[in-house]
Amino acid sequence: MDRELLRRIIVEKYGTVYRFCHLKGLQQDCLSLILNGKRDPGYRTQLRIIKALELTESQVIAIFYADVVAKEQHNPRNEQA
Repeated sequence: MDRELLRRIIVEKYGTVYRFCHLKGLQQDCLSLILNGKRDPGYRTQLRIIKALELTESQVIAIFYADVVAKEQHNPRNEQA
């Protein structure tokens, strides 16, 4: 997960994490734990963040699946037709 990218998008759109949480009805303590790497977001939390920030598909992949994409690019599967 690219937590820095997520934080950067929040700050670009809302100025602060606090303001983002306040305006979108998200729990600031939960988001802070996620942004500081102390917790991974669950599926519902991911959906709330995606919806609140109006993230594009490429942004969703870059933020929430960065580790998976990097791993896949490093170790591609040998798929045969």
